[in-house]
Amino acid sequence: MALEAVGLIISTLQALRQLGDDLASSNDSCKLLISHCEILAQPVNQINENRDLLDANSHALQNALSLLVECRNFCTKFKKRNFFDKIGHKNRDKEMFTVLHHKMDIAAGLFTLQV
Repeated sequence: MALEAVGLIISTLQALRQLGDDLASSNDSCKLLISHCEILAQPVNQINENRDLLDANSHALQNALSLLVECRNFCTKFKKRNFFDKIGHKNRDKEMFTVLHHKMDIAAGLFTLQV
């Protein structure tokens, strides 16, 4: 399961990068969040290169995958909103961006990268 999570994380990061490339400049908050998701790329790539780290990081990998999917879904919804919807959800969206950034920092700290 942990090895499958590595592959899913890598593909989700690629999807997020593509989403970031497709966003208009008016979606700077999403672009910043997507950029912050890259904090998970290094530990995941390290685990992918050293499979001995899989067992010690299975929880961190599942957590990272869940969070990346949450970020992708939120940014996809945010991208589809029209101007008036964004204004109507401004405070809630701002709070959600803050929460996701915080969760990203926590997720990055869950990895154990020493054998």
